[in-house]
Amino acid sequence: MTSDFEQPTAQDVPTRTGTDVPWKKRFDYKSGKTPQGFADDAIPEKVNAGFSYYDKEAGTKFQIGNFTASIVAITFGVSGTVPDGKYYVNYFSNLVFDTRTQPIEVFHFVKSGEEWKKHVIATGFYNDFKDSLPDGVGYCKVLICWIHETQELVSINVSSQVETALKEAIAEPTASSVSKINIFEIAKSDARFWAVKFTGQFSKRTRDGKAWQGQGDMFFNPTLVAKVATAEKFPVLLEMKQAVKEYIEASEEMVWKAAKTEKPTPTPLPHPDTVLPSSQRTGNGFADPIAVDFPTQAPPISYEQGANIDDIPF
Repeated sequence: MTSDFEQPTAQDVPTRTGTDVPWKKRFDYKSGKTPQGFADDAIPEKVNAGFSYYDKEAGTKFQIGNFTASIVAITFGVSGTVPDGKYYVNYFSNLVFDTRTQPIEVFHFVKSGEEWKKHVIATGFYNDFKDSLPDGVGYCKVLICWIHETQELVSINVSSQVETALKEAIAEPTASSVSKINIFEIAKSDARFWAVKFTGQFSKRTRDGKAWQGQGDMFFNPTLVAKVATAEKFPVLLEMKQAVKEYIEASEEMVWKAAKTEKPTPTPLPHPDTVLPSSQRTGNGFADPIAVDFPTQAPPISYEQGANIDDIPF
C-alpha cells in the first residue's frame, strides 16, 4: 500500500452501537441482616454488608470500600430469585425509563444440554403482567452512575437500604423532608447531576429504615453524602446520559421485535413511584439540586486507580 493509507487502530474497528450495554459493572448492596441477639457486636465486615460487584473474567466478587458516583439515569425493571429444588432461578429483564409506556421482557435461563438458553416468561407493560410473576420476582429500581475514581459507568441496584440512604443524603443539604423526596426524578436535569459519596460508613437500622434500638433484626444502611456535579465541569455526565438513553430506546425496539408484536398504546397509569399520599407530594416530587458547602473531605480512596482527585465533585 502507498503512504496515502494509514495503519488501522482499535478505534477503526466497526462495532455494534445502540444495543451495547454502556455500563460494564453492576453494584449490588447487602444489608447484612443480623438477629437481635448478635446485633450489638455485629460489624459490616463480619456479615458481608456493603457494596460489591462480580467480575466475570476473574470469577470473583469484589467488595467496594468507597466510591463517588454521579447519577446519570434512573431505570426500572423486574428482577428476583426463586428457589427451585436444590437450586435457585434468577429472573432478569431489560431496563426502562417508564414502566407505563415502555415494554419489559422478563426472562431466566434454562440449561439445554451444555448450553444455557434464554426463556421469556412475560413481555409487555409491567402493570399488565405483574400479577402473574412468580413470588419473589417483581419491580426494581436501578441507578446508572458514573464512577469518578475509575472513570466508568456502572449500574447500582437500589435496595430499600440504598434508597433510604440516598433520600437522607439529599434531604440533609437541601433542608427537605425525607418522605417528600421521590427518586423517580433524580436524573431529570441535563445540567446538574446528583452525586453521592460512600466512604465505607454504615448505620444500624430496622427493616423499615429507622434507627435500631436493640429490638428485632438489625440491618446495616450505607451512609452517603450528596452533592451536585455540573455538566459544565463534567461533560462526560451528559455524554453518558445520552448513551444510556440510546441504549434504552434501542432495547425497547428489540423487545417488541422479539415478541413479534406491534407496539401497543399504553394504558395511562401513575408511575409506581408517584403513588404517594397527597400530603407527601411537593410539586414535581423532587427537590431541585442546589450547591452545598461541604466540610473538608477525607484523603483519596484506595478504590481509585490513578484518578485525579480534582476531577471528583467532593
